[in-house]
Amino acid sequence: MKAFLGLMLVTSIASVSFAAIQKADDKNYSSQMKMAQNTSLPMSARWQSLIKAAEQAGPQQIPEIAAFAKSNDWFMRNAALVALEKINAGYAIDQAKILVQDKALVVRSAAVDMLAKKNSLEIKRIFAEELSKPYNFSGNQSLWIRPQIMKVLAATASSEDRQFIARHLFDSDKKVAALSASALEKISAIRFEDKNKVQSWQNYVKKNRWL
Repeated sequence: MKAFLGLMLVTSIASVSFAAIQKADDKNYSSQMKMAQNTSLPMSARWQSLIKAAEQAGPQQIPEIAAFAKSNDWFMRNAALVALEKINAGYAIDQAKILVQDKALVVRSAAVDMLAKKNSLEIKRIFAEELSKPYNFSGNQSLWIRPQIMKVLAATASSEDRQFIARHLFDSDKKVAALSASALEKISAIRFEDKNKVQSWQNYVKKNRWL
């Protein structure tokens, strides 16, 4: 009987303690969310608050975190990706598929980094399309996100990608062209040791009618 009463007491204490911890977590989550939503606070404070809120969030609170992916502030859209990954990588990937077309270059770049963590045909197709999107150029000038994308595509390239990669040997962005040459070396086992590797590859592609 004493053992039973002791067990009941321990169970009761544990339940109260858990409830207290849960209540504290909920309170902390709410306070962090309020800070994340407070536009009068500095960027860094709001960023950190959203990340901390995600660490306390339960399944029912995920939509509240995800809502920041539509924030008017680019840094909070960026923070939403990081926060969602702490909860579930799948949620972060889903938002990254949207934010890769964001109006802010920094956010698009963060989305590329997120998507690069999942090697799938869908992601490769998204990256291939993003390379030619007008918002990844400033006039005729290629923006740095394009080499960032090509670096991922080059790392995951296969023989089936040969024509696509070969086409980007002639890209106006020298970094994109150089990454394309490296990718072709990997998938074809052909090497050019001279300093003008890109030009050598361009000549080879033209001669062998790869395009």
